[in-house]
Amino acid sequence: MKTIFIGRHAKSSWADLLMSDFERPLNERGKHDAPIMALRLKEMGFSPQCIISSPANRALSTAKYYAKTFDLPVHTKANLYHGVPENYIEAIQEADDTFDSVILFGHNPTLTMIANEIQRNCIDNIPTSGVIIATSDKNNWSDVEWKNCTLVKIIYPKET
Repeated sequence: MKTIFIGRHAKSSWADLLMSDFERPLNERGKHDAPIMALRLKEMGFSPQCIISSPANRALSTAKYYAKTFDLPVHTKANLYHGVPENYIEAIQEADDTFDSVILFGHNPTLTMIANEIQRNCIDNIPTSGVIIATSDKNNWSDVEWKNCTLVKIIYPKET
């Protein structure tokens, strides 16, 4: 069985309206929420073995908090920035089969689309710092498709 985590970047800053979308950093709330969500995942007993992120500053910065928590390097995939669900499944399918779990970091609306492909009409919007947790009974990443995944849970900072 394979476990897939897909995280939306933490809250980003709009303080500099001249800054490109790609370069936008995390704001203070994002810097607060990202490490808390990484720790929450760890406390739930999950331990991603591979981190793949959009190279956009806000996603990569979020991924780095998880990298610190799980002591892993971050790999980037350019097509996760402005990507579609197919780009995310392709990144998953390229993962090393020795890993049982991977985590990807990216952007909305794609993440909400992915959640709803896994389980029809399950959520209107993945909030910033939200993480989709899904499993697939496939043994090889190359065989994983959204249609053979099962939604386990969606976690987010404001959960009680």
